Amino acid sequence: NKCWVDVGFYGGIIPGNAGELKALVRAGVRGFKGFLIDSGVDEFPAVSSDDIAKAMAELKDEETFLMFHAEMIPPIADSVGDAVQWSLPPLSPSGPLSSYSTFLASRPPSFETCAISQILSLASLAPDLPLHIVHLSAIEAIPLLRQA
Repeated sequence: NKCWVDVGFYGGIIPGNAGELKALVRAGVRGFKGFLIDSGVDEFPAVSSDDIAKAMAELKDEETFLMFHAEMIPPIADSVGDAVQWSLPPLSPSGPLSSYSTFLASRPPSFETCAISQILSLASLAPDLPLHIVHLSAIEAIPLLRQA
């Protein structure tokens, strides 16, 4: 009896690295993940719509896919746009930090539906590039994804 292990490497989409993505695919990276909200890791900052569009343009003809941690603080008006990526975080959570209900209250469904809408609005830039939403939790997002 033998055990086989399949290993795949995934890269990150971060502001300003779109020009490096093709070389990573050719070196064996299978796909890329990006955050639309602060990841909590300094080396993995949130991407803007412009960053996503550049990554899609760069990878549109490559054998790869893009994954998104799809949460973002919705802009309060269209004029805010991507500036919301650099806004202050929401107020401190109310309730015990170890409570799941406290976490849920800190991430309303609109954070997810706004981010998914943003990603889908850019999908036509690379119609053959598969897109994946990781950690889908908002039932409100399902109609958006079905329509896409």
